[in-house]
Amino acid sequence: VRIAKQDIAANKLGALCAGGAIFKVDKVVGGSTAIADGAIVYADDTNQVATTTASGNKRMGLAVGAAGDNDAFVYVHLGA
Repeated sequence: VRIAKQDIAANKLGALCAGGAIFKVDKVVGGSTAIADGAIVYADDTNQVATTTASGNKRMGLAVGAAGDNDAFVYVHLGA
């Protein structure tokens, strides 16, 4: 999984981070969507959010700090 540190215009070259940095990543809000500190986080490409569901998703990294059910994002140490 790679994340752009800034917007990349269509048909332009840009830089992507493959690991070692911490990113604020969107997650689903609602019951049973909390992510514990240190949990393995996966990229849900279908919904464009972070998840702890491994099946069908690619590993993104580890959660840095907990994200509750009502939190709209989680901090992820990419590649960890």
